[in-house]
Amino acid sequence: MQDNDASHFNRKLGRALKEARQLRGMTQTQLGAAVGVSYQQIQKFENGASRISAERLDRFAHILKVPLSYFLNVKDEARSQWTFPADTLRIAASINALPNDTIRTEISRLVRSINWSWATRHGQ
Repeated sequence: MQDNDASHFNRKLGRALKEARQLRGMTQTQLGAAVGVSYQQIQKFENGASRISAERLDRFAHILKVPLSYFLNVKDEARSQWTFPADTLRIAASINALPNDTIRTEISRLVRSINWSWATRHGQ
């Protein structure tokens, strides 16, 4: 693999790391603390400026609760089931930050109800 190819791969891997972190509603500082590095190092990983070892990648997958293949299969179409628009990530992070499981469950129930109602009215 040429340096340019490696850099391109590292950037795609970094974007996948950032997406997974945001999906879980974690800050760079929180993720860094969980793996024993600074938030600046997480920034370097996410920007593709630093390579991520296989061991650390496995740790990221465990902490972020995604399969290791989420990071390794960096083709956008193969990861489409795991990627979400930015507003969806913000909503998910906000719900995840709520301190009460009952509230989160009720919000989930409300969203499913709205979705079902909309789909019923629009024949989907």
